Amino acid sequence: EINAQFCDEDDERLKQIDATDEENRALKRDNAFKAKQIQQEREQNLQLKEALEEEQKKAEEMVLRNAVRIGSKASRMN
Repeated sequence: EINAQFCDEDDERLKQIDATDEENRALKRDNAFKAKQIQQEREQNLQLKEALEEEQKKAEEMVLRNAVRIGSKASRMN
């Protein structure tokens, strides 16, 4: 009877270990998925940052061109 009790306890421990192992595998899969998502978001953010910098550069060039035009028109008015 004592052996049967030990066997039952061992079976219960093994079930707990299996459940923990499965939970760990699920967490690893979830972490891998999240890591991939984060990497994709970083790449997208980098692309957006580069696009924003390009747009800012174009805007600065446009402001400079407009300033030159306004300056030349102002000098003709004087």
